[in-house]
Amino acid sequence: MLIVGDNTARAFAIFAAVSLVRFRTNIRDPKEITVLLISLALGLAAGVGRWDLGIALCLFALALLWLLEFRESEQNYRSMELTVKTRNPDRTQEVLKRIFEKSKIDAEVRELVPVDADNPIGSITYYLSLRLNLTTDQLSDRILAADPTNTEGIQWSKSKNAADIYQ
Repeated sequence: MLIVGDNTARAFAIFAAVSLVRFRTNIRDPKEITVLLISLALGLAAGVGRWDLGIALCLFALALLWLLEFRESEQNYRSMELTVKTRNPDRTQEVLKRIFEKSKIDAEVRELVPVDADNPIGSITYYLSLRLNLTTDQLSDRILAADPTNTEGIQWSKSKNAADIYQ
């Protein structure tokens, strides 16, 4: 309201810009639209010469975004599938459970292929919910360090789900 003042043309221009941004842009996160609208307001404030309002809005937006995103990587998860090829699936499964508990990872066994006479290497497939700040390289290194004699290989695959990152 401070930016529009008593200028009707400016009010219609803001309405048109907001409508265009809101309905023509594919927005996945509510923060995206908020940042977009704040940027629009900052541009309008600068355009009409309201530097005091623009600076105050900018500082408020920066503080709010910092507060919202400070711990975001710890709160968001991605779906991954882990397959570990092993000589001793039972031993490896115990090691994996300890690693998952220590790292606070939600894990679910999807497939367990035991060792038999024809195939001396079995496999364990887990469905995991990984925090964004935990990389697959870090977890692979932990698995290899915890069970180096049995582990033959580690394979990661991303979920084919459209909503593979969630809060």
